[in-house]
Amino acid sequence: MARRQIAKVNGFVHDIERVASLSDEPTNIRLLSDRSLYILQNLSLEDITFLSRYGEILAGGFYLPVKAGSLEEADVENAVDLIRRDLNSMGVEQLLECICETNTALVEQGTLAGSAVAEIQSDGEVNVGPGEQFPDQGSYFDAKCNVSNAIFDTILGLVDWLDDNDVDLLAGLFGGVTSGLLVGVALSGPVGWAWAVVGGLISGLAGYIIRLNVNFSDLSDALNDTHEECVQGLYNASNAATAKTNFLAAVEAGSPAITSVESGLLGMFLVSDLLNNLFSPREDIVSYVSPIPIDCSSLQVWPFVATGEGWTFRDDSDGAYSASGVHVPAREAWEIELVGPGPGAGKAKGVIWIDSLAIGVDVGNSVQMDFGALSGGPSSSKHIKVVYADTSEFEAEVPGTWAGTVILNITETGVIERIETWVQRAWSTAYVMTMDIKEVRVQ
Repeated sequence: MARRQIAKVNGFVHDIERVASLSDEPTNIRLLSDRSLYILQNLSLEDITFLSRYGEILAGGFYLPVKAGSLEEADVENAVDLIRRDLNSMGVEQLLECICETNTALVEQGTLAGSAVAEIQSDGEVNVGPGEQFPDQGSYFDAKCNVSNAIFDTILGLVDWLDDNDVDLLAGLFGGVTSGLLVGVALSGPVGWAWAVVGGLISGLAGYIIRLNVNFSDLSDALNDTHEECVQGLYNASNAATAKTNFLAAVEAGSPAITSVESGLLGMFLVSDLLNNLFSPREDIVSYVSPIPIDCSSLQVWPFVATGEGWTFRDDSDGAYSASGVHVPAREAWEIELVGPGPGAGKAKGVIWIDSLAIGVDVGNSVQMDFGALSGGPSSSKHIKVVYADTSEFEAEVPGTWAGTVILNITETGVIERIETWVQRAWSTAYVMTMDIKEVRVQ
């Protein structure tokens, strides 16, 4: 068939190559008035069936129409069937019911998996060992890195969805901003369910977006610019509150600079139901693999496998109390023993330390020490202290008798010159107790 001039067709010409390449999945949502639907349904009866309105688009305003019996005719027939299905098979009530059922399923999924609605912030306590979710600290930190990547990918996914759909969202083409956000949340990423299960979050986000001018494009660019810093900030966080602070600080330091409005929106995204997965993750995100993964590897690690690796023991006890320390290769740890003689004031304090390090750190990094359970007796405190090259010092501690990790979050840029970590006990009853320091690392 000879080429035709598009201008003389007296109607629209559909690019058959484009028609054939597009998805046939019903993933686009539009709510139509009865009037618009009536007209479109009439067009679907006859106008869209004309082969002469489909063709290969040529240069100069010409096209080659689809011919009867050609392979392209089957593409036209399929398109006609799809249009008639989409325009006649689902009403508004069915669509809204579908959205409602999807949201209900998300809520049930989160509840059944142990994620309660509107959870309180995790204090960062993680139980590892036989019978626990993670048999050792190593497997937990592997999972925590996966979760950190999953949280970032989900937040970026929702921001990008809003960037692509904010005009349609505010125009009501998803049946309202709240309904649209539910669609965006469902498509956002591996932890989107954590938003769906929070009672008033979606409504709150809807009101925020309606009332305030959010530049989703700038926010997306800032997130991409700080991808590694955001993931590391989540991974290094000692609790849910710190995870939120680290994430926001990372993005706010990125480029382009985001406004207080965009920062406020990110803060709304970072709910406890989302961040608590860093410390008690659901099984479906423990094995998550990001399409662009950030490696949560350490700046420096001392696993104490075969030797004490340059660390030195020091007894900082006072009174009649005492401490001793020795590296035990069989347990790949430093064993610290504390001895209390009984009545009388004093404190047993066993320290291992290393200096001349020169490790540069920034906000979002952390220094961590894994320790074993106390051999017995009452609670003792575990500590980490770092000393910068400018002599400024920072310290963190964890009480209790169980095994765990002390995490010192870095809040100021600097160069770490010395690290000290210790266990201490001040107790007036006589005791002898031991504790293993299993690993120290700078993240």
